[in-house]
Amino acid sequence: MTAGLSPEELADFEKAKNDLEMYERVHDIFEYSTELNECIQNLELRITANNPVVPMNIYRAGSNTDPAKLVAEMEVYLKAYYDLIDQCKEFPDWQKKLRKELGSQVSYLAKQIDEDSHAEIVRVSEVYKRFDEEKQLFFK
Repeated sequence: MTAGLSPEELADFEKAKNDLEMYERVHDIFEYSTELNECIQNLELRITANNPVVPMNIYRAGSNTDPAKLVAEMEVYLKAYYDLIDQCKEFPDWQKKLRKELGSQVSYLAKQIDEDSHAEIVRVSEVYKRFDEEKQLFFK
């Protein structure tokens, strides 16, 4: 495709290629964060199923609401969030946007752990430990 192109045309071709790669990266970040947000919202719905105030909750009898499974799934989503933040290290504006847009969902999810269990989970989980160290970003 580049045979016979002038240096200026090659430069334009490279610029267009880089622009398309950047667009694809931004699109992937947007799609991934949207999917992660939906998964977190579904998990929060299942967490509320353990609320005894809601007497007729359809999910209560399911194995999906076992607290140990919920905590493990929370850890997966926290890790996914931090992986996304780390991948955007070169783009501080995107990190800021992700923290603002997706971080509120993630922080709400992470704070679902009761105070009695909090210290133990932070001790055994690196991702919860990182959240615990950075939680002031979410609660100003």
